[in-house]
Amino acid sequence: MGTRFASALAALAALAVAALVVARGPVLPGALLQFHDPRLLGGVVLHALVHTAGFAFALALCAAFTGLALLLASRRTRERGAPDTFAALTAIVIAACLFDRAGLGLQPIAWTFTALVALMLEWRERRAWYAVVPVLYAWGLIDGAATFGVLLAVVAAAGATIDSRLLADRSRQWSARLRDRWIVAAASIPVVFVHGTRLSATFYGARALYLDGLLPGAERLHLFTTGAHLPAIAFLTLVVLAAWYGVRRRHRAADALIFVIGVPLAVLDARMLPFVALVLAPVVADAMASYYVYRRTVPAASFSALVLPTLAAVAVFVIVVTVAEPRRFTLPDPPSLPVALAKRLAGQSGRRRVVCARPIWCDAVSALARGDVVAVMDGRSGRAAPPERRIQARFEGLRPGWQAALQAADVNAVIAPADSPATVLLRLSGRWRAVATDQTHRMLLEYRGRAR
Repeated sequence: MGTRFASALAALAALAVAALVVARGPVLPGALLQFHDPRLLGGVVLHALVHTAGFAFALALCAAFTGLALLLASRRTRERGAPDTFAALTAIVIAACLFDRAGLGLQPIAWTFTALVALMLEWRERRAWYAVVPVLYAWGLIDGAATFGVLLAVVAAAGATIDSRLLADRSRQWSARLRDRWIVAAASIPVVFVHGTRLSATFYGARALYLDGLLPGAERLHLFTTGAHLPAIAFLTLVVLAAWYGVRRRHRAADALIFVIGVPLAVLDARMLPFVALVLAPVVADAMASYYVYRRTVPAASFSALVLPTLAAVAVFVIVVTVAEPRRFTLPDPPSLPVALAKRLAGQSGRRRVVCARPIWCDAVSALARGDVVAVMDGRSGRAAPPERRIQARFEGLRPGWQAALQAADVNAVIAPADSPATVLLRLSGRWRAVATDQTHRMLLEYRGRAR
């Protein structure tokens, strides 16, 4: 391995993850809304690719982006001077953190942008730092979720400031570098308001670092669940290794800052785990290498020299998958969403206001139903008004007066598990009737008026 970046183990981990994504073939839950949002260029392009080049091509492209994110994070580990062994360890730990969230959607593209921005911010060339700004704006146009990249730019500037204070360095060169860092950070902040092709002050999902999941009634994915959970185990491994080896090397205060900020974000919502792992894994691997490696080496090949071979490998991978897999030109229904029930609602006449047992289930309603079928709240929690969140919270918690609250809000359709207490109570009331059930035992109920 020596000074070569492309260690066989790191490349194999990236290829294995890409192959696993293709083998599982999942459509990510948020993809339905992304594909039907004309503001998101990435969603529009991916949706068009499915209908022109086939599902296998679009899935292979997303799988390739997932592998690219791992390779960029491994490259960052190598550019810090850690050997290829630790670069491979970086790829393996990150793969464990994101494997069950990879699939067809814009998330793999966002992960690639995350790893790229983190890498560029560590380069010594000032032009690389300034290049981060257009990269962030491109990220915002594609999927509207570049907030985490802006956070990385601000943390890099803050870390450089702390380092300059600790070193008491007032040299002209250091002051110029510090100024450049803050210029990049300041120029990046407006990206937070870029939501695809529009500017928006409404924050939700990745744009809000998933902190909107803390709102009452909002959707939140817990990192730690019952039973063995590989991403959570991998995350704990990162934390334990960081605690043992330390995350702050000399002149790298930004490492400690992003660790202090990133770990709580991943704990608060599991959807942040891939983003945090892509940034923290190289830091932890670097800290480990400082204990075991006396002499540090940087990659012999420049980053630009690796771009064309990597793109060639991506092209070969996408071509092989596209040729080998059946050519479907329609998206398969994500089993995690009640697509069949949403389509049934869309095919009925009359106005429908729908509440779902989980807000993310109503993504299918928002994406597929027509204008007179409206979800009280879907996975975009930050867009919901407080009254809508209160309705959702009261329904989920079966709080006193929840059925009256549904009636007062003109809710006349409910999607919930067939055996849930809410479903049983609604059917026993005599005012609601079961209309349909999907393969995962989710039931669509409709309001039919007062019990006879």
